[in-house]
Amino acid sequence: MRITNIYIASNGDIFARHDGAFKKHSPVEVAKLLAEAARLLSEGKTTFCIAKVSENPVSHLNYYEIDGSFISTAEMHISKSFSSSQDFFYIRRFSSDGELKSTFDSMATSVGAAIPLSQWALDHGIDPSTARQRALRGAFKTARKLGRNWIIDKDEELFDHRKKS
Repeated sequence: MRITNIYIASNGDIFARHDGAFKKHSPVEVAKLLAEAARLLSEGKTTFCIAKVSENPVSHLNYYEIDGSFISTAEMHISKSFSSSQDFFYIRRFSSDGELKSTFDSMATSVGAAIPLSQWALDHGIDPSTARQRALRGAFKTARKLGRNWIIDKDEELFDHRKKS
């Protein structure tokens, strides 16, 4: 049994996928799995995903890959603690009012209300490749790389660092 992916969602939720679904596990195996999740998270071996509310026909929070492919539905497919009947579990979960709802808080890093850097760039009228270059140069206060993806606080302001005469 091992962690196959750690997801960091655009709303700050962090959840993991494991390959041990539908099998009985000892407390020692579960502890090892949680330790592996903590290690992967601290090493930044994560995948960024989009949290989006679906209104058809009932309001649900869904998670999607950057390319738009569906990952899972919050609370329905992702358990709040390790479960052998589901292949996802939350490490950190926020409610709609922003309150932390997880028993694994010590594993979570500060992600806040981060969004993909490319989305932020388009929202601010700049090319995503320019935003990536600026992030590499350290021009943003909140931009950080998680795995192979850049994220940035959605409220980061676009600042022109060029010297004006």
